[in-house]
Amino acid sequence: MRRTESISMKVAIGEFLERNKLRKKFDQTEVISLWKTLFGPAVANRTTQLFFRDGKLYVSLSSSVLRQELSMGKTKIIKALNDEMNQEVVKEIVFK
Repeated sequence: MRRTESISMKVAIGEFLERNKLRKKFDQTEVISLWKTLFGPAVANRTTQLFFRDGKLYVSLSSSVLRQELSMGKTKIIKALNDEMNQEVVKEIVFK
């Protein structure tokens, strides 16, 4: 079915993601790309791996001191990431 009215590219991409059930994965990828921006190079340089599994964000860190410090601020980190996304993408964070 072809549309006769024009729509913005943002709306078209949004519809495509919803129709093909890719929205969740796209949002998770966006959160991963925000990690360095939100937490800066000091945290980003010590982050060895970021991935999602079952709605949880897993963060592998090379520094045990940083891991402990970030663990104490889990709720603030989750809030910062979700606020940046304007929706709840991160439900839990696991630091490894």
